[in-house]
Amino acid sequence: MLSLAFLLAVDTLATLMGPGISRDLADYRRRTIAEVRYDLRLDVSALDSATGTVTIRFRRSGPGDVILDFRGRQLTTASANGQTLPPGLANGAHIRVPQRFLQPGENRLDFGFVTPIAPTGASIIRFRDRADSSDYLYTLLVPADANQLFPSFDQPDLKARVSLSLATPAGWTAVANGALAAADTLGSTIVHRFAETRPISTYLIAFAAGPWHRATSRVGGRTVHAYVRRSRAGEADLDTLLAANQRALDWMERYFARPYPFEKFDFVLAPAFPFGGMEHPGAVFYNEDSFIFRERPTLPRRLGRLSTVLHEVAHMWFGDLVTMRWFDDLWLKEGFATYLAAKALDDLDSASGSWKTFYLRNKPAAYGVDQTSGTTPV
Repeated sequence: MLSLAFLLAVDTLATLMGPGISRDLADYRRRTIAEVRYDLRLDVSALDSATGTVTIRFRRSGPGDVILDFRGRQLTTASANGQTLPPGLANGAHIRVPQRFLQPGENRLDFGFVTPIAPTGASIIRFRDRADSSDYLYTLLVPADANQLFPSFDQPDLKARVSLSLATPAGWTAVANGALAAADTLGSTIVHRFAETRPISTYLIAFAAGPWHRATSRVGGRTVHAYVRRSRAGEADLDTLLAANQRALDWMERYFARPYPFEKFDFVLAPAFPFGGMEHPGAVFYNEDSFIFRERPTLPRRLGRLSTVLHEVAHMWFGDLVTMRWFDDLWLKEGFATYLAAKALDDLDSASGSWKTFYLRNKPAAYGVDQTSGTTPV
């Protein structure tokens, strides 16, 4: 095992502090950082930028500096174990906390920060509804953009328990990974406080806020909430979507012989969402346009929507509960979820032809890639 003195030699330190997150940095942090907790407090009421603070608690083994990741607009305050950190330790990609401010075992870091809110290219996306001029916000941290939102150890194998406090304009609703514990109106804002989550990877941290319409389904002791913007609530067929998610959860629980592994399950129909879905524990995001049909849907469209639900719900076990150590194994969780979606769809609707669709969508492309000179063994 390399010593930290070697890893943090001058030339190595420059590499570790460079853009992105190197494997060397991630591997060293995995060996020396554990039991991470984020207490995140955000104010998004300005709608064009978010101000926030985060308290990071972790257990550290070994000597040397600690390097965190942060690409937000501005770092406003920084302290370690109650001591103010000197300026110049953040470079727009990382924050270096010198060894002299740290201690063996448990440590606490506190940071204040500002991060953008924008229609595109930000960790918090803002959507303006042309129908009624309402604003909606949601996070987009995949694949490795949690550090654009707040200082963090932004790698999938350093899971953390996350507490979130979110200040929004009054009258808004918010949903996040954890269950809503309290909502207090303070003048023109409302502060939503969410319970601490079970350990999750940073790319899975999520919230959505706005004047959402909410619908609820209770089946067999499980409550699922669905969120959609008000102007499209009448089109959304939320009863069908809620039933699909409930069926998906039931099927996966039977298949894995393990209960749903997180505290609650809600989903959001996110407007202008760039993916078909995203498997945040407790707050799954689905692409609004793919899930709300403007005209009578064809059978392939209906089955495609159900397949997306099954895919994202499968990720709760394979991807969220069990997570790849690094991004070079991303294919494994995605391939497994795609396979399970086809298997579940065939079981739930044997007339769906799900295995034919699976073949046509996946196998020819896989064979094509496998014939190239760049193919590597699995």
